[in-house]
Amino acid sequence: MRKIETSEAVLDSGEAALSADYFKLYHDYLRFMRANGLFEPSWELPDLKAFDGSCYIICPEIIEDFGEYEALLKAAGCRIVNQAEIGAGMIKLYENSVIETDTVLSEIASLLAEGTAHTGIAVTVADDKTAELLLSKARLRGIPLNYRSGSPLSDYPAGRLPELIRACRSSGFSIASMKNLLLYRAFIWKDAETAAALIRFGIEYRCLKNTSVGPKTTSSEDVWASRLKSIAINDSQRPEACRREAMLKFYKKLKSGIEKITGASSFEALSREFQIFISTFLNTETEHWNAECEQVFQRTREVLSSLRETVKRLENVLVSDPLGLWIELLNEKIYVQQQAEEGIAVFPYRVSALINPSHHFIIGLSHDAAAVASKAFSFLTDQQRKDIGAAELNMTDDFIRIFALSGDDVRFSCSTDTADGAALPPGFFISSGTISRIKSAAMEDGFFTDPIQSENRWWDRACRAGFRLEEAGELPILSLSQLEGFAYASAAFMSEKGFDAVKQSFPADAAGQLASELSDDGFFRVSATALNRWTECRFNMLLTDVLNIRENEYILRAEDPWTAGSVMHDILLDFFTELKSSGTSFRLAGNTDNYRKMIAASTDRVFTEWEKWRNYFYGPAWESLKRRSLQDLQLFPSAEAEYFDGLSPEILEQWLEFNMEEFRIRVLGKIDRISTGTDGAVIVDYKKSWKKQTRAKFIEEDEQGGLLPPKIGYQLPFYILLARENGMKVNAAAYYSISGGAHFPVSGGFGVLSDEDADRLCELTLSEISRMAEESRKGNFTAPERCGGCGFRTVCRKRFNVRWINR
Repeated sequence: MRKIETSEAVLDSGEAALSADYFKLYHDYLRFMRANGLFEPSWELPDLKAFDGSCYIICPEIIEDFGEYEALLKAAGCRIVNQAEIGAGMIKLYENSVIETDTVLSEIASLLAEGTAHTGIAVTVADDKTAELLLSKARLRGIPLNYRSGSPLSDYPAGRLPELIRACRSSGFSIASMKNLLLYRAFIWKDAETAAALIRFGIEYRCLKNTSVGPKTTSSEDVWASRLKSIAINDSQRPEACRREAMLKFYKKLKSGIEKITGASSFEALSREFQIFISTFLNTETEHWNAECEQVFQRTREVLSSLRETVKRLENVLVSDPLGLWIELLNEKIYVQQQAEEGIAVFPYRVSALINPSHHFIIGLSHDAAAVASKAFSFLTDQQRKDIGAAELNMTDDFIRIFALSGDDVRFSCSTDTADGAALPPGFFISSGTISRIKSAAMEDGFFTDPIQSENRWWDRACRAGFRLEEAGELPILSLSQLEGFAYASAAFMSEKGFDAVKQSFPADAAGQLASELSDDGFFRVSATALNRWTECRFNMLLTDVLNIRENEYILRAEDPWTAGSVMHDILLDFFTELKSSGTSFRLAGNTDNYRKMIAASTDRVFTEWEKWRNYFYGPAWESLKRRSLQDLQLFPSAEAEYFDGLSPEILEQWLEFNMEEFRIRVLGKIDRISTGTDGAVIVDYKKSWKKQTRAKFIEEDEQGGLLPPKIGYQLPFYILLARENGMKVNAAAYYSISGGAHFPVSGGFGVLSDEDADRLCELTLSEISRMAEESRKGNFTAPERCGGCGFRTVCRKRFNVRWINR
């Protein structure tokens, strides 16, 4: 503001509107300070008489506002020491930041080994990514580092609670924001079990978000409360239903607390409601808190207290959004955690200028990272600053010169390949020609001089040799931390394993128990879905169908494909059930409008039924699905008449089965629809979306002319086989695409398969059913060599786990 007061060039800039803005800002700020008995320190010229020549200003080149006070300081007799003029140095240029970091840590390790105290070594990092790489690699070597860098309070886990609370309210208590709050591990919830159960309930019952929030909304739905109150009767035995009263009470209290915090009109009210919230929901006893989290949380509350006290002093100040201002300050307030352990000091660039350790490493100092510039009148555009002669103050070279004096032994380094991409050394070193290009690390007697690089090279050889130790060569000399790592590896993937179902069959007794899980009355049970899963991966079938293991779903969407498909299946089922009960066949002529009305009526009935018992969709998404379903299925009558006009619905989503008595196998499945006519039966399988498939998707032969498993799966040949074994003459089979409004015949006169193709596929299906039962009874649930991946990566040793091939 003093710059506005003293800079006539700015105020008289010739831009009337801009000048008026500056004057308004200036006078409004003056009135604010006078009204509250305040003053602006930067507006007051300092009294320098007391210095009387005893004051030294060191390195004024890197003090941003030195030019503003230079004349006053010199007049007062202050002594100016220009250090940057004499500083110089050389920089090492590495191929990439990994090599640079390894080399620096190797040099530090050597200094420590020679007896250098850790207090005599300092490291300055140019950016946070360099710091992360340095700290992670130092942990591997067992080198203690203390990174003396602060972050905004909101970046610490314990400082995020206000933002998490605001996110819940602003998002309409969305499932994502509720998960972030209730499952956040920085805090200990008093009733953590109910909090977790509420999130499971929200995922299961699709509590995506409340449709609206705020007292002025005329129509709104609290999805959480309504779903908790109206769990369907057929869900009453679920664990969530048993705890619904506790969850509802917890949710109402939580929502009320969040609304009071976000709606607080003053810092006094905000402090009170926040204290009530944490005492109600959080376990605040000291023994339950991590020491660092407790310190950050207390500092977060101190910021709120200071805001409350400040507003008390400023009686005329009104804050429209106290919570928002608190969060904004938490985003700006820098907090440096206390260092509990001793270690080599690591500083951000600029902070450590003019420190004086025995050895100072400045790493990652690329051209961009070294840039330091200050712009006067930052509120002006570049052109406006140029017009008034306000030049940019570039202190890049001055900082480098001063860093060259910051220690007895100063070592600059940078890399051409960094985490942010290609980089160049600072222009200071380029212009002075003081760049030393460093090649890859040297070797001594077949080993890298650096133990980490020696270990990396040994692992490379071991991998190439298929982990055959005799070919990997002698193990290099390792540090203590590396030996600890090898001990973990030896106890894990390098140790001999026990039974591995991915690669071995189960013993006879276990195989019998597992097969019994897939059997009824001694008959091995096979469905189309199980057969497809077994063909793709037997191990997946073991986990899914035998052990009944499922991958948990933690991502909640407005709608899911399975539910959307089920609803559309139900509509077609209802339509054909009505048609069948009328005793008539499907004939489009003269019935087009009637069929469309029947589909509309079926749509209403199905959605009403789902809304009564099973609808857990987010409201707007549910209405959208209903509109799309009705729109898509209006095309069905004409599509049905194209191939199957005159046929009567016979079997509608009913279970069919037959027994292979010789092999004690029961084959069963539920076919969407079988319609019949004078010439035989037609099988139709509904798909939400589908496209035409070629013959090659069903028929593929090996070199001997035998059939390979169909790329598209066994579903349709399985259904043809099932219908035939139940005494039906199958003339055709087709898929129906609901979204596409068209049939895609597979077999029959219009299909891509001939009758001979269909017969061969049925024979192959029978053969695979027998083989599936036989191998499962033997306990063979091994994984295939080739795998497309699934949700069981963490338990599958075939492809996704490190394996020690040859011990």
